[in-house]
Amino acid sequence: MPRCDEPVALSTYLRARGWLAADDEVVRVAPAGDGNMNRTLRVVTRRRRLIVKHGPAWVEKYPDIPAPADRTLVEAAFYQTVPPAVTARMPVLHGVDRVARVLVLEDIEAASDLTGLYEGVTPDPDLLRQLLDYLAILHRTPLTEADRHLLANGAMRALNHEYIYRLPVAADASLLQRLEHITPGLAAIAGAVAQDAVFVARVTALGAEYLHGAPQALLHGDYFPGSWLTDGRLVRVIDPEFCFLGAPAFDYGVMAAHLVLAGALPAVRTVADAAADAGCDRVLTAGVAGVEIMRRLLGVAQLPRLTRTLAEKRALLQVSRALVVGGVSLGTI
Repeated sequence: MPRCDEPVALSTYLRARGWLAADDEVVRVAPAGDGNMNRTLRVVTRRRRLIVKHGPAWVEKYPDIPAPADRTLVEAAFYQTVPPAVTARMPVLHGVDRVARVLVLEDIEAASDLTGLYEGVTPDPDLLRQLLDYLAILHRTPLTEADRHLLANGAMRALNHEYIYRLPVAADASLLQRLEHITPGLAAIAGAVAQDAVFVARVTALGAEYLHGAPQALLHGDYFPGSWLTDGRLVRVIDPEFCFLGAPAFDYGVMAAHLVLAGALPAVRTVADAAADAGCDRVLTAGVAGVEIMRRLLGVAQLPRLTRTLAEKRALLQVSRALVVGGVSLGTI
């Protein structure tokens, strides 16, 4: 796939794939969003706007970390498997280059992600309802055996497991150094978390459930504000490359965790109620949320717009522990 600073080569590539008319050309290319995993470009031509997404065999933001090169093909399979009621709440998939592992998607103009929640923006109740409706429909997606094989997404799940359930509680020296640079004093807190045998054992057990739990439903797999776009009226959901088959509690728990990080506690309770209505195990949902809070504070995948003091991070980690091992439910925090 051409480099983002080569619009002529990109025009040639898109034209050859039938995604650009012969008399059209790329006039502007720029990175799209703050994502970590993929090389995602916003492409403006004389006639249209597109998102071009490529998944290299490494993490785009951290090239030293290998990543499954087929993740864009899994994302394409997600689009092609879910029902219209789900794809209607996502960008249109215009095409797939299976050899180059490139997706071309609709660019939703005038839409922005919901990471402003971390800066104190109050969640709109209607947008929250739309996000919960999306999960309810997604989790009822009927799957064939062929769908199940591909959408199990084992390689991506193994990568995610390493950076969610193992590394943040492993007292890794290079990660601790990075955390100290982000927030002085955070490395000592992370070191103490890694020495908390009860907490680490429960995180490890939740990680095993993530890897090997029953394939109850198709999940989005990374359901957080960076994957939610809105024009102020409608929600669109993006980036299902972390999708997998598992317990719906994993989607609800991650969603709730980010609302905790945002300080939107009434919205957390709404998500907890929706998870309970969907039949999710309350302990599993709370545990998933607690781990997600912990890994976003002590892991590699930091949230760019989440600015918290050391004291605030310590308090959030106490909430994390209570959710993971303390028997506290999301509806009561």
